[in-house]
Amino acid sequence: MKGLITQIEQKFAILLTIGVFFPVLMATFYSVSGGTKQDQQNAFVFFPIVGIYILAYVVFELSKLLPPIKLTLHILDWTLLAGIACFALPTLFTITAYGPINIPNHLSYLIDMGAYIASLAGITELPLFILFLTLTILIAEGLAAAFPTLAHKKVC
Repeated sequence: MKGLITQIEQKFAILLTIGVFFPVLMATFYSVSGGTKQDQQNAFVFFPIVGIYILAYVVFELSKLLPPIKLTLHILDWTLLAGIACFALPTLFTITAYGPINIPNHLSYLIDMGAYIASLAGITELPLFILFLTLTILIAEGLAAAFPTLAHKKVC
């Protein structure tokens, strides 16, 4: 169980690091590749996501004061991995779209664009899901610790 919690902490650290440097990297790439000033400014739209991840991490740290629920920790672990993966596709797409490599095939462009949009949706939606999941862990563990007799009773 401690190994799983350590993995989650490490994934939070990686995700926060990527989240902080992602907008800066994208804005720098846009400025180097000849993107417009608007493209550079749009890259910084992702900074509030870092705040949501920090809040989720704080809630996760608070939830460590209570006995952990293994299933929710596994779900959180895989969700954090998905959050890390979502940062890869927009970076690769931007490099291929604005960089020296041009995609001649329209089908591969559409596939890349679909993956890009799905990743952006993941980047913007997964932090909220992770925050909700960590809050759920905290509330469920808090209730189970506060009312241990109710945790073992059947509802029906």
